[in-house]
Amino acid sequence: MDPDFDDSQWQEVTLTSIWEDHSDYHEDYVYGWYRKTIDIPAEWEGHALKVKLGKIDDVDATYSNGQKIAQSGEFPTGEGEEGMISAWDWDREYEIPTEAINYGEKMLLAYEYSMLRVAVAYIADR
Repeated sequence: MDPDFDDSQWQEVTLTSIWEDHSDYHEDYVYGWYRKTIDIPAEWEGHALKVKLGKIDDVDATYSNGQKIAQSGEFPTGEGEEGMISAWDWDREYEIPTEAINYGEKMLLAYEYSMLRVAVAYIADR
């Protein structure tokens, strides 16, 4: 995920919610992205940060400033669910490596999902 990607034409959504609450798309095999920019105070330097996403149906990959930091499940590799390994019942809580954090600056968190039925919360754990 390119942190310089222009997402200015993307729909703004309020989370937590499920995909159908902010989309006209109600089919199976949904695939999409969420991006969130947050300020990381300089005084947090040296502290671990975590992002708590909760349960996501089915698969996710999470990026910090363009660097992939975690993934749960496996994305489909072919038609439909072919190759997919679901992690729909896993609670997601990922530690963000310090090298993926720009303390005292903005941090872009990006989430890639397949077959969304998602409730998301952002938590910076000092």
